[in-house]
Amino acid sequence: MVRLFLVDHRNLVHLKASITNGTAVAVSDGSHDASNSNQASAAYTLLDSTGHHGLECSMDVPGDASCQNAYRAEVAGIVGALFLIQLSKYVSLITQGKVAVYCDGKSALEQVFDFSR
Repeated sequence: MVRLFLVDHRNLVHLKASITNGTAVAVSDGSHDASNSNQASAAYTLLDSTGHHGLECSMDVPGDASCQNAYRAEVAGIVGALFLIQLSKYVSLITQGKVAVYCDGKSALEQVFDFSR
C-alpha cells in the first residue's frame, strides 16, 4: 500500500518551478525489521528548493516476507522517489528539468547498479 500526502495543492506549483529550474530534491529511506515480522517499508519525499513544499509518501515494500531485506527496502524508497518525480512531471506537464535524488543506501545502490564502468 502506498500512502501519498499532499498537504496543499500549491505544493505542485512550487514543485513544478523547482523541477523546471533544477533545484528540486528527492529523498528516500527504507527500513527492514528482521527481528519481528520480517517486514520492510520505505518513505520518500519530493521537495522544492525551499524544503517547505512537496509530496511525501510511505509504503509497505511488496513481496513475500522471505524475500524482504534492507537492500530491497532502500531500493523501494528510491523507486518510489522516482515515481513521484514522474507523477509530478505528468500532472504538472513538465517537459524538462532536473531533480537531485538522495538516499542513505549506498550499499543497496551497489547491489543494483554496476558502478565499475
